[in-house]
This record gives sequence, C-alpha cells and structure tokens, in this order.
Amino acid sequence: MNGSVDFFRNWDDYKNGFGDVNGNYWLAGNDNLHILLSNGESEMRMDMEDFNGNRRYIQYSSFVVGDEASDYQATVLGPSGNAGNCLTDTGQALSSTRFSTKDRDPTNCANSYKGGWWYVSCHCTNPNGLYLSGEFDESLYAQGMVYAPWMGAYYSLKTFTMMIRRKD
Repeated sequence: MNGSVDFFRNWDDYKNGFGDVNGNYWLAGNDNLHILLSNGESEMRMDMEDFNGNRRYIQYSSFVVGDEASDYQATVLGPSGNAGNCLTDTGQALSSTRFSTKDRDPTNCANSYKGGWWYVSCHCTNPNGLYLSGEFDESLYAQGMVYAPWMGAYYSLKTFTMMIRRKD
C-alpha cells in the first residue's frame, strides 16, 4: 500500500511470509495459507483503490491453494464484484496455475512483472508488483500493482488487499 516492502522476492520468502501486519505483508506465507484453506471451504476477496479514492473489488466464492509439492497450485470459482474478473475470464482459469517467484518462474512471468503471484496467461493482475504511485512509463508495462480489467496495465494502484475467510 505504500511501497515500504519489496514484493519482488524469492520462493522461500513467499513460502514463509514477510512484511509487517501493520503495513505491507504477505500473510504468514504460502505454507500457512495452504493449511488455513485446507480445513473447509473458503472464499477470497481482493479490494483495490486508485489514487483518486475510487474503490473496486472482486470476490471468489471458492478459493483453494495446494501445498508446496504442487507449487501452491490455486483454484478459484464463482466471481462477483465491480472490478471485473481477472482470474477466470482470461482464457485460462486459475485452477491450473502454480505460484511463481523470481527464482521459481517457469513461464518467466514473475521476472517480467516484478512480483510473485498466480499468473494466469502471464498477466491480468499483479497485486504484488512494484508500487509505482499511479500511472507510469510504458517501458514498465504491467510491472506495477495493476488490475487490468479495471484500470488497465499502465496504472499502478494505491492499495491492493487480498482477504480470505472460511465459509463454514
């Protein structure tokens, strides 16, 4: 939300978690995310804000993350919200997407877009991208904290929050 934490990190950082819960952070890591999501049905919501105070969200009624052996393979279903659907409308559902980081990036998406994420067709959203304070140079295409269906790939958002909760 303010660029104070670098999200262009390696596999172990995303596995174990990083940052400060009072600011920018990646949960308690993908290992704990998998454990949390293994104990019943969960949903995921992503809230976004631009630099003019406009807010949008996308919510998925089902969110599952596999273990490290699956490269934290993620599945999302049931989109709703006003930001546009980025994880299941891009020609390839997130259901077969593995997490990528700069040191574990078979498709080269994490390195190209300077973040760690479940990249679908390489790019539609990049919530863990660089904090670039709004619009930026075309040479940095999609490297910011972007959500293409709402603001496009050249506008880096002010805040991007990913939240999960159990449904039962």
